[in-house]
Amino acid sequence: MFRAKPEHDQEFAAWFTGLLADVDGLAADTAQAVGRLTDLQVQLIALIGLLDPGRERFPQFRLAYSPRTPPRS
Repeated sequence: MFRAKPEHDQEFAAWFTGLLADVDGLAADTAQAVGRLTDLQVQLIALIGLLDPGRERFPQFRLAYSPRTPPRS
């Protein structure tokens, strides 16, 4: 239902025009987002560490992860 709504309701579709253009642009060229995506990954791993300090729920994420640089501010 939701997926079909933008195709049939132009006013509703207008809300997503910018978002869809950004997603298409990122899909075409990810180089512009690598730094931000790397920072996001570092922060997500840190959040998992905060939420699961005993490595009970997500141990596999920490085995292969070693941050090379701290996140950018």
